[in-house]
Order: sequence, then C-alpha cells, then structure tokens
Amino acid sequence: MPATNTADPIYNDAFLQGHTERCFLFAVESFQSTLASFFGPLPIGSAFGLLSGRSASRVAASIGGAVQFSSDRPRLFAAAEALRHLSFPVFGLTYLRMCLNATDESGQESVRLTIDRRKGLMSRTAAASLKRFRSSIFGQLVGALGDKATVNFFTRSGKLWSVSFAGEGADDVGGPYREALSGVCEELMSGVLPLFVPTPNNFNNVGESRDKFTLNPVVGGSDTPNGFNTAATYSFLGKLIGGCLRSGETLALNLPASLWRALVGMPEDLDEASGLSLEDFSFEGSLRFLARLGAQHAVTDEDVQEVLESGFSSYDVTGNSVELFPGGSQIPVTAKLLPAYIALARNHRQLHEGSAARMALLSGFHSVVPPYAMAHLSWRELELVVCGQPDFDVDAVIDNAKFENIAPSDPRIKYLRGILKAFTPKQRSMFARFVSGRERLPPTLKLKIMHNSNADGSEDSHLPSASTCFYYVSLPQYSTQEKMREKLIFAITQCLDIDADFVVREGGGGGNTIDQPRVEQRSTVVQNDDDEFEDYSHLI
Repeated sequence: MPATNTADPIYNDAFLQGHTERCFLFAVESFQSTLASFFGPLPIGSAFGLLSGRSASRVAASIGGAVQFSSDRPRLFAAAEALRHLSFPVFGLTYLRMCLNATDESGQESVRLTIDRRKGLMSRTAAASLKRFRSSIFGQLVGALGDKATVNFFTRSGKLWSVSFAGEGADDVGGPYREALSGVCEELMSGVLPLFVPTPNNFNNVGESRDKFTLNPVVGGSDTPNGFNTAATYSFLGKLIGGCLRSGETLALNLPASLWRALVGMPEDLDEASGLSLEDFSFEGSLRFLARLGAQHAVTDEDVQEVLESGFSSYDVTGNSVELFPGGSQIPVTAKLLPAYIALARNHRQLHEGSAARMALLSGFHSVVPPYAMAHLSWRELELVVCGQPDFDVDAVIDNAKFENIAPSDPRIKYLRGILKAFTPKQRSMFARFVSGRERLPPTLKLKIMHNSNADGSEDSHLPSASTCFYYVSLPQYSTQEKMREKLIFAITQCLDIDADFVVREGGGGGNTIDQPRVEQRSTVVQNDDDEFEDYSHLI
C-alpha cells in the first residue's frame, strides 16, 4: 500500500481525528445491530461474546486501542482491519459509502471532452505502440485532461466529465460518457494498449480465471517507447478507477485477484499457492514439481540442473526469461539450494514483477479512495463494486422493464426474452452496451422497451434502435423470433456510432480526424445524476 500523503485533504490529520473515529464507532454499532437482528438487543460485550474466543480477543484488543484514539492513526486502521473478516458484506459497502460521502468534492469545475473514436479504431493496426496509445480513447483522455487530472477532479459523485464524439451527433446525458468508458475498458482488456497483457491462464486457456489481464512487466523497462510516462499513465488509470467507484460507474476490467487484493489493502500471501495458480496454473505446477523433486532423498545436483538449466532465472507472465537476482543465471541451482530457488521464483512473480506499475496504479487509486474506506471489504466485494456483475439475469431485466406503446404480452417481448437467454455471455454484454453504453448492466437499471413503427410497413427490414442515455430499446414488429435475432445481432455488433440526436458537433463533421482531443471548460456545477453510487449490497 502506498505511503499516506498527509498533505492531501483526504488524509488531513484534523479530518482523520474526527471522521475516522466516527466511522469506526459506526462499524462497531453496525456490527452490534446486525447481530441484534438475529439474537435481539445485545450489549457490545455480549455481541462480541458470540464470536470465537480468538476472534473476540483480537477484536476487543483492537477496539480498546481505537476508542482511546488521539493521533495514533495506525492503531485505528488496525482495529478496522481486525473487523474485516467479521463484517457482513452489506456493512462493508455501507462503510465505504459513508467514507466516500465524507470526502466528496462535488462542485468542482466540469469539462467537456471531444473524443475521436474513429481515430482510435484506425490506429489499432499501427506498428508504433506510442502512436497506438496516443490515438486510443484512453490515450486521448490522458492527453486531454493533463494537469486537470488532480485528486479533487476525481473525488466527485457525478460524471467526471461530459463527452462528445467527433463526427457523431449525440448530446451527453450519460450515454456517450458511459460509451467512452466502455471503449477504454475494451482497449485495456484486449491487448490494444501495452498496459496489460493476458495472464498465462488466459493466453494458454488452462486453469481458472481464463479471462483475466495483468500488468505488463515490460512497460517501464528498456523497451518502453520514448515519450510514454509509465508512472503517470498507471496513476491516471488508478484515479479513473477510483473516480468511477465514487460515481457508481461500472468498469469491465478483468483484473486478476492479486491486483484486487492490493487495491483493497490485503497483503499478498506468499504461502498461498492457490492465488498464483489463478493467474498461472502452469507456473505454480512447475514450482510444485520442483518441491516434490527436492523432497526425494536420492535427488542429485545433476537432476536439479537438468531441469533448471538457466540457474537462478525464471520467466515472467509474458514468457520472457528473467534473472531472480543480478547474475542469477550464471549460478547453478543445487539440490540443497532448490528450496531457496522456489521461494525466490514465487517471490519474484508475486511481489517484484510489474511492481513499479502496480505501485503507480495503487497510488492513483488510493489518492481518490482512501485506504481506510475499504477496511471492511474483501477483494471480491471491491471487484464487484468496481466492475459489476459480468452477466445479467434476463428474466429479471425484462420483468422489471418499463413498456411504452407495447404490451408485456406482445410476441416481441417473448422473442426478446428467448433471444437474450440463448445469447452467449459475450453477446449479452454487447446487448447491454447497445442499450446502456455499459458492458455490465447495473442492478438498478430499468430497461424501457418501446414499439418502433415504420410507415412503409416493411418491419422485417428495419433494425432495432436504442438510447444509451435513457436505456430504451425500440423494436419493430418482426414477423418471427429468428428475424428479430438476425437484426438484433447485426445491431449490437455493427451499429457503433451514436448519432440519434442528428447533430454533428463543431469540428467533428466530414469524417475529418482531430489531431488533439478538445477540452471545453464549463462553469462549476453540482452533478446530480440518478446513477450516483449504485448500491450493490443486495448482490453479494
């Protein structure tokens, strides 16, 4: 976890001395009230008496130090940490929301960004990674915001900025903003940008968590292109994740468990092999094989060196050979040194590989979301809050939908339900992006299903339409379910432009590319979005 920056208003001593003590006492009271819902009113001593002896003594000792809080910040954080594994998920989310509300900076200046999506798509085949980065949606955001991307810029509860797409007519009532964020996630989680690479399990299609992307260990090294500021870029991404967490915008980031553990402040357990196998099943299997080899009494130095020909060296997540320490490849591994090799290899993979990028990402995230705010969240709960559910319940979405000029008993509703259920998870995420600008639907979203009438009467020849700002999908009177499926698949895969407002923004017409994204300063506003910090507590 990055060092606390006491100069930052979030970590101001006066604030901590008052607010964090109230937060912790709120934690104790919430724990007491939760137990009371099952066992009736209980004094705090009796409440903790229901815990096991070891847990009760640990929590009581922590609370004893916390209630005498003056300026002893570490003891308070330790007390909150002691309750992490004893808290119900709903409490962790409530505590997080309370902390974020107390550090909210809504009312800051708002800006409008002009993003050229076509430029980003066209540059994906560029050989130069720096050009590909600068032309991407994420690169345009980094370049456009520049010095504006301060901590206070991201500590607001509403939209971080408004978006207009060059050459596309759309008013940003939320849809283009969410679409831009979805584009950023798509770039980061596809190999288009050099910041993340597929985990070995993803690349080799083995083991668990085969859809994850991890930090690129090469970025920041000698192969990094000139002009690419690694620390600033990862720090910006960390701030963006924190800002979207505050405003309730989900980000489809398929990050491994090790990164979520780091973000929530849980130390990496080097003795826990299962965590490593979630990212690189083959690497963990190799270490286990070496451990079994070393346990054989008859094993010789020659046996070990036949397996480890390169001495004290291993390979990173991209398959490149790395020395475990300077000159390690020149030192042979003997049977006696085999346990040391195993420990060094695991330590290098879990702690040192990509450490500079990881620290920059954590620094950016924790500058926007204070570490103490996540004292009661597990890494899985943080992942759910940031990313949302990877799939959605079709029946729940349609049953809770609003209907306009179309009856719930209309055959088109039956068609749509059947089509979405038959879709793959990937196709459902594309449908979600088509109607909301997000690849993952928030649980509070209410889809609006509308009738789409065409004067020429040729209903089967028309495509469905949608509004990402207002979450509606408009369906023509298709003659069969198969015809609706055909048109819907075409729409969600091919219809990428947002042009239903029929107004092309200045400077974006004629399909001309824009060398630099434009930023328009607007007056200070207080954002009041309906999406303000969506509550995911009922999903856990």
